[in-house]
Amino acid sequence: GSAADGTATLWYRREEIEPSHWKPVKFEAGLSDSYLFRLGCFNDQIIGSSEDPYHLFTFSPTEGEKKILGPVELHVYGFQEALGKVYFVGYAGAPVYEWDPARPWTQHLPSPVDPTPEPASREANPRLIVNFDRQRRSYTIVAAADGRLYVPCSATVESTPGGLLGWVDPATGESGGIREGFENHRGADAALAGDGRYVVTCTCRWPQDNLAEPDMKVVTYDTQTRQVVRQSNPVPGCSDHGVLVNWRGTQVVGKVNVGFTDRSHQLPLRDNVTTTLYRYNVETNTCEVGLRIAGEYSGSLLCLASGMIACHLGPKVILIDPTDWSHRAVGTFDETPRDWILLGDDLYAILGTGIVRVPGWGRTK
Repeated sequence: GSAADGTATLWYRREEIEPSHWKPVKFEAGLSDSYLFRLGCFNDQIIGSSEDPYHLFTFSPTEGEKKILGPVELHVYGFQEALGKVYFVGYAGAPVYEWDPARPWTQHLPSPVDPTPEPASREANPRLIVNFDRQRRSYTIVAAADGRLYVPCSATVESTPGGLLGWVDPATGESGGIREGFENHRGADAALAGDGRYVVTCTCRWPQDNLAEPDMKVVTYDTQTRQVVRQSNPVPGCSDHGVLVNWRGTQVVGKVNVGFTDRSHQLPLRDNVTTTLYRYNVETNTCEVGLRIAGEYSGSLLCLASGMIACHLGPKVILIDPTDWSHRAVGTFDETPRDWILLGDDLYAILGTGIVRVPGWGRTK
């Protein structure tokens, strides 16, 4: 692979004369923009991941400084700050890595004279802290009120069905997983409720028809009792796991694409898809299906300080009030964002190979 400066290095040696003496030859490979993929935040800064090649980068809005940290061994889908460090998850497998911003980054392109530390070693930064067994992918990671980090996972098709709600305690290194509710459903997105007491995970069915009911479901885990306390199907007939965002108190707001497949999870029905939003109360185990919009729209939801929910329909952005499902359009991006986050009052969105900032947008009412 090529380095961030646009160079590539070929290492060679003369086996018969100098078997342990490697020599480098550098080539100008040229620079090219990489599509950006996901965003997170830490210490009032942004951290993000790129598409192939898989790298992480940071950006400090106050300093205006951007930095490429280096390559990573997975396609990063989610970030979470905890105890002064950043944890990230993704694909392939379901590993959790810990990055300490106070220490030098140690992962780099392979070199025979400067090997990288073993991923799980104390010297590694980022460091592999847990790898959930027989899991294939994880989309997000959240920090709950009990101090643990929770990671919804989907299992490898060749192994056990369903998935897992994995957890790791960053203070002690302990880890484990919750299988209840995930025996035949794959974990996808997650949100917290009740001031971080509840971890609410949206799931979709396992692909084998004889192993699971066809609908998606929402699984709620209580971090105080250490039990799964709720399993609900908020949108009957929907097989898409969708996304979740914390709203008010013990309530979350979810978004799914209904009609994406039939109830056996086989036949594509894209001509009849609606993007459907619902409100789910963990404490009462009640759900209200609200807004239905024609068309299939992916992307995460954002909860503003006012309680309004931001949703993008392709490049168009709408604000939704979950109390009565009233909504209005507030703007349009130049293209559909690949990801977006709020950092303080400002909105940051990935558009292709760049990031745009909308100052003060988080205060919109």
